[in-house]
Amino acid sequence: MGSAFAADVHLDKVYFGMETYYYPTQGTPPQNHGSAAFTSQFELQGALGEHWSSRVTPFARVDTNDSHRSIFDLREAELDYADGPWRFAAGARRLSWSVTESVNIVPHQVVDIVNQRDLAGDPAGQEKLGAAMAMASYQAENTLVQAYLLPWFRPRRFASVAAREHPFRGAIDLNDDIRYVSGAEQHRLGGAVRLEQSIDSANLALIQYRGYAPQPIVEPNFSTGKAMQLYYLIDMSALTLQATYGKWLLKTETAYFNTHSNPEVFTEIPGSYWATVSGVEYTFLRVLGDSDLGVIAEWMHDSRGDALNGSQFQNDVFVGLRWVPNDQADSQLLGGVASDLDQRATIFQLQYQRRIGKQIEIEAVGRAFSAEAANALRALEDDSVVLLRLRYFF
Repeated sequence: MGSAFAADVHLDKVYFGMETYYYPTQGTPPQNHGSAAFTSQFELQGALGEHWSSRVTPFARVDTNDSHRSIFDLREAELDYADGPWRFAAGARRLSWSVTESVNIVPHQVVDIVNQRDLAGDPAGQEKLGAAMAMASYQAENTLVQAYLLPWFRPRRFASVAAREHPFRGAIDLNDDIRYVSGAEQHRLGGAVRLEQSIDSANLALIQYRGYAPQPIVEPNFSTGKAMQLYYLIDMSALTLQATYGKWLLKTETAYFNTHSNPEVFTEIPGSYWATVSGVEYTFLRVLGDSDLGVIAEWMHDSRGDALNGSQFQNDVFVGLRWVPNDQADSQLLGGVASDLDQRATIFQLQYQRRIGKQIEIEAVGRAFSAEAANALRALEDDSVVLLRLRYFF
């Protein structure tokens, strides 16, 4: 009698790469002019019979002069079961709930908070670490319902004192003392529910999340050169919306964060607050030949302000351009300026990526900072950077 089980396991999206950060201006004595690293990632997928599948995506970075940037992480490692509209999964994965563009330029998070960020590997905060979770979802015609259990929280990875784009210019070690408001610490059970609805040219999602806030409260001690990180609990109620009207794209991700479930002894925890990133994008089609040019404008607001328990992006505007030449190399140029509306504090960023042939991908990023003395961004004024990435796909 033959077996009904048949497995099909194969490698996909395998690459080896190199990346280098270069800071032309000299930093403080412990800081380097830059770093270089070797990276690799591959995706192993398996179809394990009629309903079962699996995926494992290991990622590794080995830095030549900063051990804090070296990492091995399972971006995804999950087992899936799918039957009609139902899907169940368990393991580790990365989620993407954000719909706005400025959060891909600056290290700012509103709704995209399940996965912790690796600031040691990427100072702009765009690299997500895999998060342990169990997921159940139901897909109707225009509605997707997802529920998540989150059994293990990962603390944020910060750079070493020798790294650039350091908020204390290397004077404070941010990797020393980690504390949690819950006695269960990292293993306090969290969860999330997400409802996504597609209506004609609009896509609306409602999110409810309970767990730790991914951004800790950092309390530096300049006499010891150390810092304490405190992770506190939030109940987040949020919505995201993308709506297309002709050449216009309207976007918002807005959330209310209830902090009342934290013990009163932790007086440094902020009161309940709300945050939003909202804006528009207008696309000029077929300009300069076959190219498309998008103009982006977004507003970032966080009611906590810019205190130690708040956010640098409490009242900022982002204006940017996206150029897509629609060529065979999948080229794209994205640039923009994020500027504080209350003080002089500005981040400039320009990033370009394209393929060379079928196997090589390159990315170049330039970033610069300007701020007045009273703004926390002033610590990064000497940290203008050029980042180059090269990846070879097999």
